[in-house]
Amino acid sequence: VQNSQSTRASAPSFSQMNEHEKAMVVHQSMNNSHSYSHELQAKKHREQAATQG
Repeated sequence: VQNSQSTRASAPSFSQMNEHEKAMVVHQSMNNSHSYSHELQAKKHREQAATQG
């Protein structure tokens, strides 16, 4: 329980995320027949978010 509380405290809320971080969350939450392509999109957004600082 304490571990999950510390995770929540350090993770930004969805409204505080930039567009690439939000896109990563959406793509990673997809669980359907196209989930592999969503994971690839999430990877691209992760790379773009890293370059934006």
